[in-house]
Amino acid sequence: MIKPNISVSRRYDVGLHQKNENDDDDDDSFDHDYFPNGDSLSSFVENVIVYVAGYVVQAVKSEVSCPSCQLALTCNVLDDSLRLDFGLIEQKDRGGLMRPSDDVIAVCK
Repeated sequence: MIKPNISVSRRYDVGLHQKNENDDDDDDSFDHDYFPNGDSLSSFVENVIVYVAGYVVQAVKSEVSCPSCQLALTCNVLDDSLRLDFGLIEQKDRGGLMRPSDDVIAVCK
C-alpha cells in the first residue's frame, strides 16, 4: 500500500496512516470499491448513463439499416415519461434525443 506524503495529504484531505507494530500488512481498511455494482448507483448516475445510452442508440441507428434492429435499440413504451431514469433526457430534450431500450442501458452500465 502506498502511503500519502504530507503535501498530498493536505491537498486531497487524506489522513496519514501511522503504522503501529501491531498492524497487519494485510490491512484492507483503506481499500475502496472504485467500481460500484449496478444496484448501488445513484439516480443522478442512472440518468447520465441513460442519457449516454441514448447517444449510443443514435450513433448505432445511423449505421444499422435493419428496421427491426433499429426498433430493438429504442424504448418502445408509449409513456416513458413515467420512468425515473429518463429524467435527464426529459429535461434536455428539444425533440431529437433518443430513448434507449433497457438492453442498451444494461450494456452501457
